[in-house]
Amino acid sequence: MNLDIQIPKSLYRNNFNICVILGNLVDNAVRESSKSDEKYLSISVRVQKDILIILIENSYSGSIVQKGKYISNQPN
Repeated sequence: MNLDIQIPKSLYRNNFNICVILGNLVDNAVRESSKSDEKYLSISVRVQKDILIILIENSYSGSIVQKGKYISNQPN
């Protein structure tokens, strides 16, 4: 597991929406990585030029399909 979180306190303090989004993303990543043999999870959150950037990478044991510019494991 790798964590790199660098955001100002003023951005997330009392910001329910950001907490819900991050919680959901991390929950999904932990659930999928726990199913794989590799069990890798990396979370990076930062603000750059007033833009919140969230990057979450995790191991995955299923198949991934490229659908145009999007990558997914969901059926059409």
